[in-house]
Amino acid sequence: MPLLEVSDLHTSFSTDDGVVRAVDGVSFTVDRGQVLGIVGESGCGKSVTMLSIMRLLSARQSQTTGSVTFDGEDLLAASTKGMQKIRGKEIAMIFQDPMTSLNPVYRIGWQLAEAARLHNPGMSKAEAYDRAAEMLTAVGIPSPRERLANYPHEMSGGMRQRVMIAMALTNDPKLLIADEPTTALDVTTQAQILELIRKLRTEFDSAIVFITHDMGVVAELCDDVVVMYAGKVVERGTVTELFRNPQHPYTWGLLGSLPGRNLRSKRLYSIPGSPPSLLHPPSGCRFAKRCAHVMEVCLTEEPILGGMANDPHLVACHLAPEVRNDKTNQFPEVLA
Repeated sequence: MPLLEVSDLHTSFSTDDGVVRAVDGVSFTVDRGQVLGIVGESGCGKSVTMLSIMRLLSARQSQTTGSVTFDGEDLLAASTKGMQKIRGKEIAMIFQDPMTSLNPVYRIGWQLAEAARLHNPGMSKAEAYDRAAEMLTAVGIPSPRERLANYPHEMSGGMRQRVMIAMALTNDPKLLIADEPTTALDVTTQAQILELIRKLRTEFDSAIVFITHDMGVVAELCDDVVVMYAGKVVERGTVTELFRNPQHPYTWGLLGSLPGRNLRSKRLYSIPGSPPSLLHPPSGCRFAKRCAHVMEVCLTEEPILGGMANDPHLVACHLAPEVRNDKTNQFPEVLA
């Protein structure tokens, strides 16, 4: 039984201009100890999907339907108090920008200790600070006792991100959601954070959902991959299959934009056009107007996510299998 099972998840927002369908029928599973990567352009619904799962969206401005089952419990049907017990304890989230997630007027130690005592009412203040120092050590922050007295602005971006990871892991969650935790970091610090997450996965045996738009990070860290476009899942499979035999033209574009060995002789590929408005999404395939292989059926009929029998590699595309498996179509710029 999967640790997390998301089925036909829909999330929409009411605006003055109409209803924005930010997440439209998303489904995936995460097993214990697995790292699932969710990739796609900015605005494709990656973060909103996770915020919907965590029930962190305003009920007044958004509407979420579908099924989200975590460790046998329906999260969408859980009470507010029930979700408060799950957040930070069973499911923890590392947000994209630690500077806006950490409280600037409280010391690091107080914030880490609060995360520990909130889910362990019997824990003393001294025990909570001991746990905070222990977690700073686990994420590779030197002199942890001294760092507990720091304010967020007294730490570097990499340090703050490590603090966020320490806070997320304080209560040994079963599922860790990392929302682009390396986006604002330099390459060296990014590599250190990825190595840290890989190490913590082994030590804490947590399942991880890693949200990113960086396919290189996906190749390095993830077991399975979900590719999202305009609120929908367009491809899903193992990281090996996705990189070896991508099936959707959008995935081809993402992989084609990666720097290759012959960087000086090749221009980096870019996907033409812009994503469609989720306020008025087009009929048919939402990627059709940007696709070099568009057919008449793509403009009128929405493709269904599917694959061959017993094949975990799924794709939502009208192209025939022989066209999707043609390497010259998959990597036109790389192989030209």
